[in-house]
Formats: sequence, structure tokens, C-alpha cells
Amino acid sequence: MESTMEDDERLVQMVQDFIESDSSSSATPAPYAAAGDQHSYRYLALREILEEEETGAVEVLETVMKHMRRRWRTMMKKKGSGSGSCCRDLHNGSSTGLRNRLVHGLQIEGYPASLCNTSWVTSSGCPGGDYEYFDVLIRDDSSNMYRGRYHRLIVDIDFKSQFEVARPTRVYKDLTDILPTVFVGSEGKLNRVISILCSAAKQSLRESGLHIPPWRTVAYMQSKWLSRRIMSSSEMNLQGSVDHGREIKNKMMIKSKRKDPREHGSALSSEFSNMSINCC
Repeated sequence: MESTMEDDERLVQMVQDFIESDSSSSATPAPYAAAGDQHSYRYLALREILEEEETGAVEVLETVMKHMRRRWRTMMKKKGSGSGSCCRDLHNGSSTGLRNRLVHGLQIEGYPASLCNTSWVTSSGCPGGDYEYFDVLIRDDSSNMYRGRYHRLIVDIDFKSQFEVARPTRVYKDLTDILPTVFVGSEGKLNRVISILCSAAKQSLRESGLHIPPWRTVAYMQSKWLSRRIMSSSEMNLQGSVDHGREIKNKMMIKSKRKDPREHGSALSSEFSNMSINCC
């Protein structure tokens, strides 16, 4: 019961952090913009990466924001009525329940979204673990869905807290302060964010006289979002559509290549030709 209540409070805090970050999303000046040192370059580089525009990312984020606000209103309404846990409807207060509801909301609005689970084994300097987030597939070429031109956007609703470290230096805190509570972006974008922050975390911990925990290394952080995972349902559905489209296209090409027996060769040779195509 106690752990469930802790989950409830964590979930409420997660959504509250998101709402607050959304309401105060105005740009803040870089604290090291005038300084020509490594800290300023790192800060500006991270800010530039986070501000990069990616196809579909803004629309996905806005949709997630809308559903997050809806969940927030529901939780606050239940909390005000005193009807037990304000998050009980989210699969016993778990963040997995919130992710499931967000995925469902995105799917209703036409986005191929799905819950993703990563799992990795212990390797040199990187302990094993597992993680959960969700993704959305965005089609690059809407004119032809059978070409398979789409990219994957990773969505993490508890992104900022993943980079917390003990006794952070002011420099590292300035970096994590500009991180979004909810991340929506490609694997490439995420990988660059990880690289900058893990390097900064390493320096922060050393300056604070602390050891670098294995769960703050680049390898571990990459494993959370970029390691081998079970193919999401959206990917399987889309891949099925792509394969089906290719099958139709191949059949049409085969049909167009069949020769009229009156133009080339005998009817018998044409029949054998057709049989060989059908057997391939």
C-alpha cells in the first residue's frame, strides 16, 4: 500500500512538473553565452540540439501535452473530491498506466504510437536493466505509404529526471534546467543529448568528489532508449502495410511483363513462361 501511494505521488509530481514546464517555456538566456570556455560551448550546443525542428515532433508534443493536461484535470478533480488515490485509474497509479493512456490518445487521433520496452544484459562497465517509453512513427512521404519512408520519434514523459546526479555543480544544473520534462525526438537527436549530458555529468561528479555511477555512463543511458527492444505494434502494423504494398506492386510488375503470345513465340512457350513466374 505504501509503495502504491509513493507511485501516486511520483506520478502526480511528474505531471505537475510537465504542466509547470509548459507554462514557463519561454526562452532563458544562456548563462555562459559571453564566456569562451567549454561550459558555454556545451550549453549552447545542447540548446541548439533541443531547438532543432524535426518533422512531426511539434504536433506529437502538442498532442501529448493536451492529453497530459486532461489527465492532470482528472487527477486534481479526484484529489479535490477526496475519493481515495487521485491516480488510481492509471493502472494502480503506475506511470505505465499514464503512458498507456497517452499512447491510446495518440492512436485515436491517428498517430501510430505504441509502448516500447527495452532490456539489456550486463556488460563491461554497464549493468543490465530495462526501461519503458513510447514511440510514434511519422511518415516522411505521405504520397506513397508503400515506400516505407518514415522515421521514428521517441517520446519520454519523464525525460529530465533521468539525468539527475548527486550534488550537481552549478554548471551541470544549468544544463539540466533546459532539458524538457517531456522529450519528443529522433534517435539521432537523443543520442547527441546523451553524449553532451553524460560528459557534463562526469565532470560534475568529479568536481564534487564523487564516483561516477555506472547508470550515468553513456553506454547505460543509450541502452535505455537505443538498445534492442521488442518491435512496437505500430512498427509491425506499418511494416505489414509496407510488405503488403510491395507484394501488390510486384504482382503488378509481373503481370505487366507477361508477353502476348501473338507477338512473341508460341502459346506453349508463353504458358511455360507464366508458370515459371508463378513458381518463383
